[in-house]
Amino acid sequence: GTVTAGNLSNTAIVYPAGHIVHVQNATLDGHGSTSTATAWTTTGLEITIASATVALGSKIFVQCFAMAALGNGSSHTLLDWKLIRTAPSTSETFSPIASQAGHDGTTPNFTHVELAGSGVDESLGSGDHTYQLQFRKGNAAAAHCGTIYYNWYTGGQATISAMVIV
Repeated sequence: GTVTAGNLSNTAIVYPAGHIVHVQNATLDGHGSTSTATAWTTTGLEITIASATVALGSKIFVQCFAMAALGNGSSHTLLDWKLIRTAPSTSETFSPIASQAGHDGTTPNFTHVELAGSGVDESLGSGDHTYQLQFRKGNAAAAHCGTIYYNWYTGGQATISAMVIV
């Protein structure tokens, strides 16, 4: 038979493990912001899953895609990035996302990088859950990157998606 939206919210329905019960997406338009941060800094790409929706599942799969451009540092051209949960508890990077992009050395003069990946948050708490993409100069070292052009480029679009899973 046909399942309607009203049927999907019926609390008598027991969904099998691994079933996706909610999908949410957020985007951020590119505008070529710049930074020289060696401390973790948000790109502004973020998604919040309401507490009532979080309570429907046992884990949340999160994926993101963004672009950045890197100016050379004096020794490397590297950027660290991570997908992190900032609420409801203290900041937590969840496996496997904590990565580095760029290259050793200082040529070419300008490097474009993709910040793309996914992770599964299996330690859900109560309250709204917020996830965001953060970055810093490689290894938190000033010499490892020049200017970071995040949310690159004007006309581009970054995206973050989350799926609540039973």
